Amino acid sequence: MRKEAALQYFNPILTDIINSSYSFSIIDPEGVWIAGGGLRDFYTVGKITNDIDLYFKNGDLFEIAKKHLLKNGGEITFETKNGTKIKYKNIYYDLIKIFYSSPQECIDNFDFTVCSCACSIKDIYYHENFIEDLASKKLMFNNIIRPSSSMIRVVKYIKKGYDIPYKNLQYLVNAIKKEDEEKEVMDILTELKKNRTEQLEKSEKLSTSYPEWDRGI
Repeated sequence: MRKEAALQYFNPILTDIINSSYSFSIIDPEGVWIAGGGLRDFYTVGKITNDIDLYFKNGDLFEIAKKHLLKNGGEITFETKNGTKIKYKNIYYDLIKIFYSSPQECIDNFDFTVCSCACSIKDIYYHENFIEDLASKKLMFNNIIRPSSSMIRVVKYIKKGYDIPYKNLQYLVNAIKKEDEEKEVMDILTELKKNRTEQLEKSEKLSTSYPEWDRGI
């Protein structure tokens, strides 16, 4: 695995952010890292072909990096509660607003092995089957947390020439069915709770709308 080559390629990107603040450079230089698609692209075609996903240990470091990119010419192109996309020096950065204590914990939560790789300023972290599955373009599970989202990603990967074993595809289908069933049950419980609350409120209003003597008090 070309660890040194990857570190050499990604370190200038990380250094730019790390040197922007005392919080990074002195206190926690490994408080930011690159993970996912950028590493996958590097190990398949030798360069970034899409955007760069930046992960952080906490919200303060996220905000420091965001402020640095915007202050130095970056432009927000998209923003949600889960992150911010910024165009900076002709590269698109996805600043992810889901925080992990380390790069290893981060990739342990990725769905497929072919994207389970991260690069900090000091080291490369990867799933034990990352290189093998990437070379064979096979979609193997790492950690399926949101089946519906993973299925959408399966379609994207297939368009890129990847393959998924039938048993894995069947597992996702069943997991999505279960996910939908659980959501349906939760929706029903929420509706029941709402109706119950409304009934209690009506009952309380009714009990206070009559004089005490009319209520047998």
